[in-house]
Amino acid sequence: MKIAIFDYLVTPTNPAGSCHRALIDALADEHDFTVFSNRLDNPTPRKIRWNSVPVIRRPLAALFLTFHVSAVLSYLRVRWRNDTFALIQSVESNFAFADIVYSHFCHRWFLKHHWKECRVGGLRGIFRWIDHALHALAEPWVLRHARWIGTLQRRAVHHLQQSQHQGDDQPVVARAGLSVGTPVAKEGAVAPA
Repeated sequence: MKIAIFDYLVTPTNPAGSCHRALIDALADEHDFTVFSNRLDNPTPRKIRWNSVPVIRRPLAALFLTFHVSAVLSYLRVRWRNDTFALIQSVESNFAFADIVYSHFCHRWFLKHHWKECRVGGLRGIFRWIDHALHALAEPWVLRHARWIGTLQRRAVHHLQQSQHQGDDQPVVARAGLSVGTPVAKEGAVAPA
């Protein structure tokens, strides 16, 4: 299967990127991966293709915006060459057209419930809030259009469902380790495996 991965940094030191790196390393013999990222520590260069996505790295809000634009342009360039993918996976709301969204965090929930406790001041705090706000603006659209949403924590499942007002027709939210098709109870609890 041809799979595209969209992530800022696919490196061992990046939390989400290290998971994507482990995934492509483990499955490179079974699937054809193309990674769209700004940096890739490629565990299997002969088997994994890389499309470098140019970005502005700081502030994080600029990274988010430039990745969205550059990733879409890189994807369209690949599609122009008639290269298609059976599956597209992205981290959080970092790419608008993913089949699978791998989420560590719900930015909408965080801004609503915890931002005031952070006490990050000055320009850094302003840019940090803008980054979260941009993610929060993109989350509803990205998550609504995904076929599956995966996360590592039960709490994140609850936050994503609560913030996105998931209905029966929404994508399945599954905690890692569960079958992707595992139904999720209405209250936000993960159904037993």
